Amino acid sequence: KMMIENPEALKLWLTAALAPLCDADPVVLAKHVFAQLKKEKSETELRQSIRKKLFLVLYEKTPEFIDKLFVTLENKSYL
Repeated sequence: KMMIENPEALKLWLTAALAPLCDADPVVLAKHVFAQLKKEKSETELRQSIRKKLFLVLYEKTPEFIDKLFVTLENKSYL
């Protein structure tokens, strides 16, 4: 399970990061990604489940977004 120090700050970061990548509602997408991050899974499993959820919306931008997400979580730059 990912350690998320400030869920609201992360949701804001997610919304801002997703907004320019697609036409879908970034708030809704952010909620989906956040819900995945709260699951008891390894980082590899989380990456796979998020990729499955987002690929139909972000297409080829999905891997880059996921890499950016996990770097952001690791260095806590969303805070």
